[in-house]
Amino acid sequence: MVKPTKIPPSEWEIMEILWGESPLSAAEIFERMGAVTSWNVKTVRAFLDRLLQKEAVSRRKIHGMYVFEPVVRRSDCLRLESQSFLDRFFQGSPVSLIAHFLEEKRLADADVQRLRNLLEKREETSSTGVQRDEGVSPSCLAGILATTERSKDGLPAADGEDDVITSVVRANGTHNAGGTPTSREEVEP
Repeated sequence: MVKPTKIPPSEWEIMEILWGESPLSAAEIFERMGAVTSWNVKTVRAFLDRLLQKEAVSRRKIHGMYVFEPVVRRSDCLRLESQSFLDRFFQGSPVSLIAHFLEEKRLADADVQRLRNLLEKREETSSTGVQRDEGVSPSCLAGILATTERSKDGLPAADGEDDVITSVVRANGTHNAGGTPTSREEVEP
């Protein structure tokens, strides 16, 4: 597989189809899009040409018809897009991203449990000596979840917790003299 490249939303729709099933012709991709867009086959071909230039797809001829296949993996492109999103809107901090979503949208009990399971799995991995990737520390996410559960009824969090961000900062121990979270660069060696 080739190094992933940034893929705009319109081209991402085509890639999703190809990641699910390939090789496909432009007409077959258009058929699978259904009534989701107002595009025509020529539009699909234009986006495929862009994807070819980016080396995100390959093209070959089968029975006189050009078919396309992804050259980049979805997981690699998703990782690139996720990091770009984190960098642009949250200064690269997964904690800030999670705190933002927790403040803006309540989590269902099933979502909270899923996060707990992910944390437990991550803690197990880190306790076995297997190197884990950089990002959110388990204790920090645990602080987020604890605060979410305490304030789930819509009332202020118990024990003087002001908000989710404050709880995250306290759980992670990453704040400056003014009490605001510091960037990852200031915290991590």
